[in-house]
Amino acid sequence: MISIPLDTILYHIVPMITGQLLLLILLYFTVVRRKMIAEFPLHACFILSFVIYLLAGPLQYYSYHDTASIIIYFRFAILFSIGIPSMLIANLLRCRIAMSRLSYVLPYLIGFLGAVLYVVVRDGATDQILFSKKYGEILPTIISDASFRDVLILVTAVLLVLPSIYLIARQLKNKVRSKTTLLFLFSSLALGLAFIVGEITNQFWLLNAGSFITALCWCWAVYQDIKAMQVQAGSLKEELQQLIDSDEQNLQPDVMKLIDKLEVNAECDIDDYKGKIKDILILLTHSTIEHGGDSEQLLRNSSDKLNVIQLSDNSQDIKQLAKDEAIELSKLLANRPTKGNKELVANAIDYITRHYSSDIELTDIAHSCNVSESYLSRTFKKVKNETPNHFITNYRIQQAKLILKQYSVNETSTAVGFKNPSYFSTVFKKVTGLSPLQYQKQFMKIKAENGC
Repeated sequence: MISIPLDTILYHIVPMITGQLLLLILLYFTVVRRKMIAEFPLHACFILSFVIYLLAGPLQYYSYHDTASIIIYFRFAILFSIGIPSMLIANLLRCRIAMSRLSYVLPYLIGFLGAVLYVVVRDGATDQILFSKKYGEILPTIISDASFRDVLILVTAVLLVLPSIYLIARQLKNKVRSKTTLLFLFSSLALGLAFIVGEITNQFWLLNAGSFITALCWCWAVYQDIKAMQVQAGSLKEELQQLIDSDEQNLQPDVMKLIDKLEVNAECDIDDYKGKIKDILILLTHSTIEHGGDSEQLLRNSSDKLNVIQLSDNSQDIKQLAKDEAIELSKLLANRPTKGNKELVANAIDYITRHYSSDIELTDIAHSCNVSESYLSRTFKKVKNETPNHFITNYRIQQAKLILKQYSVNETSTAVGFKNPSYFSTVFKKVTGLSPLQYQKQFMKIKAENGC
């Protein structure tokens, strides 16, 4: 049995696993949510800097003394000057905290100054690779018994622990709270506390443990995000499709309510809101085309509106544009065929009964009824509990039964719209359980027994 030392697990394996998990999360944000969440660049900065910090740890372990020290300085410098400030700003944005330009700069300034002070004092007090011994005495001169570790502890508390505690408390007070946001905040708090406790107790593996907890929290947040997107997208399309499929002629009030509800449920994220608004307009446009609208004009108009929405960053402008477009599309839908579903199906059946002997295409039936193929199929199935093609086949076979009493199989096949007599025989037997010849013989036998 292979025995792995505990130090190897804590200082090498855990960081490697954590780094890979974070890279997978970054891939998800990049591919799926890049245009949907405003804080994507901040998440990317944190993950990349943190992965560099984690994966450089084993490299530091196997390097010579001077090189190892340089790697340590680089790891902490990039984490505290880029990674942690990015996480703080991302958390503030997720919690809808209004931020000025200074608010964006200040965390990076604090992190950068802390990282520089840490490198200068640590190197001067220990290795003296970059700075002489006098620089290592800067902190003790200012504050009695202070060390380079105190710099990192203070910066971690200011940028990570205290803001996370405040934001968590703020979220818990809200009646409507986001589980995903809370997961991000708790992961930030866990990371900060693990780092501070590890520095104070000299148990440096705690930071690796905290980073692993952070990665797990982010994985769970991503999982919840995927589920939420699926539910929201499915619910939106289902609710809107039900409105369109209903016999209600005036859809405007319900569509307006749907747009208002999207604005209320939008989570601090203008890109996410734009994506959902575009879903509504696309579905309305396609439904209008299905109901006989001018496809070329509607698609061109829809493309123009979607481009305007994509370029806009004002939620009120987007909302107003969406409402104006929804009103126009709803008016077009209100002018869809006023015949009910049953009458539409009756017209389709009438067309089939008049043309069953020829080569009938679903496109021809839909065109005769002035609706799209998909709408006809959906409505036909709803009313008759079978597809138009299934109805055509059954109707042709019923007519074939009558014609076979007087004509040959080949003549009957042509008369009911089958070009291939062999295929006609196969379909006939599948529907009736008898071949055309067997059916003719059975009919002649019954006719003879009845003396006809």
